[in-house]
Amino acid sequence: MRSKTLYVKVSSRVSKQQKVSQDELIARALLQACGFTDYDYVQEHRRPTFPSLGPAPQVDSQFTGIYEAIQCSECRSCIRSFHFYECKTGCPDYPIHRNHIKTIPEKAQPQLLEHIFLDSMGPTPYRLCCNCMETSSHPNDHLEIAYKFKKAGDIDSHVFSRELDALEDHIKGQGLLSFGNAFLDHISVGGLRRSMNSRQLFPAGNAHCALMFGPLIIENGMTIHPGGALISSRALPSLGRHSPREVKEYLRQEDYRTLQGCDVFCTQVYSVSSSRHVYTAMKRARERRFLCSRKQLSGGLFTDYNHSRPMWKLGEKNLIQFFLRLASIWRDEKAPTGHENNNRTLLQKCAEQLTNMLQSFFSDDINSHLFLLAQKLGKTQKLTYSRMSNNCQDFCNGLLNYDKYYYPMFNAVYPFIPVSLSPEIEQEPDDRCLSYLQSFVKPLQYPIPGSSQRAMIGSAVTMYSSYAQNDADLIDHVYSVRFGVEQGDGFSLGLRLSNSGGDPYLLKDEEMSCSDRFAAEQSPGQAGQNHSCSLADHLLDCPVDNLSVLQTHMHRQKKYYTDGDRQFLATQGPAAWMTNRPQILRRLKLLNDFLAEIAGHFQECCRMLLPKVGVVNVKALRKIWRPGGTVFSRAWHMDKRDRDTLHYAPDIDFGDGEMSNWKSVGFFTFGTTFAQTHRQMISGDELFMTRLKTMKSLLESRQAGREDAWSPWEWCTCDLCKIHRLKSRCHRVDCNALDNEKTLGRGETPAIKPGHPDYVSPSEVERLLRDQVFWESVVEGKQYILTWEKENHGKRGSGWVSTYLLCLRLVFGTDNADAQLLHFRLEEYTRLGQEQREPSR
Repeated sequence: MRSKTLYVKVSSRVSKQQKVSQDELIARALLQACGFTDYDYVQEHRRPTFPSLGPAPQVDSQFTGIYEAIQCSECRSCIRSFHFYECKTGCPDYPIHRNHIKTIPEKAQPQLLEHIFLDSMGPTPYRLCCNCMETSSHPNDHLEIAYKFKKAGDIDSHVFSRELDALEDHIKGQGLLSFGNAFLDHISVGGLRRSMNSRQLFPAGNAHCALMFGPLIIENGMTIHPGGALISSRALPSLGRHSPREVKEYLRQEDYRTLQGCDVFCTQVYSVSSSRHVYTAMKRARERRFLCSRKQLSGGLFTDYNHSRPMWKLGEKNLIQFFLRLASIWRDEKAPTGHENNNRTLLQKCAEQLTNMLQSFFSDDINSHLFLLAQKLGKTQKLTYSRMSNNCQDFCNGLLNYDKYYYPMFNAVYPFIPVSLSPEIEQEPDDRCLSYLQSFVKPLQYPIPGSSQRAMIGSAVTMYSSYAQNDADLIDHVYSVRFGVEQGDGFSLGLRLSNSGGDPYLLKDEEMSCSDRFAAEQSPGQAGQNHSCSLADHLLDCPVDNLSVLQTHMHRQKKYYTDGDRQFLATQGPAAWMTNRPQILRRLKLLNDFLAEIAGHFQECCRMLLPKVGVVNVKALRKIWRPGGTVFSRAWHMDKRDRDTLHYAPDIDFGDGEMSNWKSVGFFTFGTTFAQTHRQMISGDELFMTRLKTMKSLLESRQAGREDAWSPWEWCTCDLCKIHRLKSRCHRVDCNALDNEKTLGRGETPAIKPGHPDYVSPSEVERLLRDQVFWESVVEGKQYILTWEKENHGKRGSGWVSTYLLCLRLVFGTDNADAQLLHFRLEEYTRLGQEQREPSR
């Protein structure tokens, strides 16, 4: 009865809050989206030291027995995420690009036979990985999202993926040498060998974590001198038709600096060195793409949750009204196009007035948060980056860890002194308590009853963080898993138990987030019944998950959004984008309204139990007010709370008494997504030793003066493959040299050099020609190949002779063979690859 009364009371209050003007609703949602007192872990993609640490490379098979690696047309790396971008208008890949292929001879058609790791001869579509989508100049209206998932049982595809892993690890071999023999010996004999999922095994991973507090970003592991902790300002939320970068550049023209002869937009950054000295500088502003924003603390500003503090409530109300008044001034006084200086001055003036008013009402609360962070950075927190003991995630965790305090700061779902009661409680100097709406600082974990595993089905954040990190962001990755469908065969990882489609903004699919609806659909005699979902099924089902997803939306650029037909919103005019943003804001406002009302209800109950007379101190308060741990912040709606214990939703019997709801859910989601990596295909020891052998062989071969390192594949030595390999290598060195020459002509440093996926050393071509015995079988029966290449050279009508033809002349011993000419050309190619851009004066 009490729970029903609570439900009615909270719902009626939330409904009442919606009965205000539309402008006020939008204004409050916009100010909430700024997250002035929120803490988030924001994550950026980093290319890993070992590409194989990420998901398995995607492999395509258009013909039986022939597999082709799906590679990005820009960075040329194998695409590893579930989704990528492909040109739908038929634009081909760059002419010099050929993706790796592999043929299973006994399964392929004889006329299509090739061999492992030879470049495919046919052109492939123009493709982009998620990371290169950000910088590619390819027209957005040409692109569409393509989904790709691995099928169980395709052993040949899995084997080729593993071989591609070894190849890309080998290509990146120069970077592996930085580990050194001491580190390799340490991990080869230590206890880390079994910890395949630990970042301590290969800590130079493929994700960078930073702490975002309001408009600030605090991080370590950056290369900016003098190291230590770096403090910078975050990008603005992505709300209007202009990008956050464009808005910032428009408002702060004075932040342009001249660097190397170019006007560059800069931003002010602060650095706290390991010696606790603070430095400041103006550095080039870079556009940051956050893959995931994991909510750690909801500050609650502008959620109206603090009903009992008059100044707080008054401040929120006045700021919202002032914000609307400034918006009206901007709309009425904005000058037409051509008066940008006047418009800029007006907008800056409005922003300054709003900031001053925000400080006048809430500076004390915000300064309390800043003081604790300053204590961490100035005294207790280790600042120097260490792969093993203080990487970026460790650093962020340390900034929010206050366990040594008598009352840990963020360990409880609500503050240890209720926000609305804090003015009435007698507090000692050590009883410092920050005001916040709800805490999620403890690890996101939802255990399956009777198992140590975590159920990922209801949580987008857990699904994303449990999977091998890739360059797809939280929204794209989870949408791919739950809703993505491959073109052609229509394969999907989603359960697809209904045609409702779920909520694409919260990434919720009814059957995947609501255990009661899932069970109702599967119960005997209920097939096909339409069971409605309540608000709790979607919005309040794991609030930390929903807040994190919505916060990620707020910082996500328009270029990444598509509609239901896979058409990019950026190509559909401003109306499509301005329909998307209110959908996010409406969910954020409604979720915060419910969370604030629930928090307010508990605080009211605490007030009723306080003594009516006498002074109430923190010790007396703690006998009444004992909020649970942060696990309660992420409870599913069917979980039951009993004092300090959270009872998880009971297993639901499907009828045979053997397969519970959680077991079936875990079978489809927990296992399916992890099956996309190699960790489930081979044992941890085998995977570890493969990588270790690669690293050690590179070190040993370098120390011994040898250029060739161990590789897990072998080249085919048939005549056609010999010619094919020579042709592909010659074609690559010619194209790379031409590209480097053009790059140097533009005053830039060549990009195609050792370590680039398409780089081929000119010395490799010379080594192919040294063994005359190796080419004897080719000379005897393949004279027609030389004839074809001579004819092609004549058709081109150019005096320039390709490197391939020069090599064929030497192989077949023709009269015009010129070894010296080939040697000089390859030396020139090597010099071009080693040239550096001349510095601007």
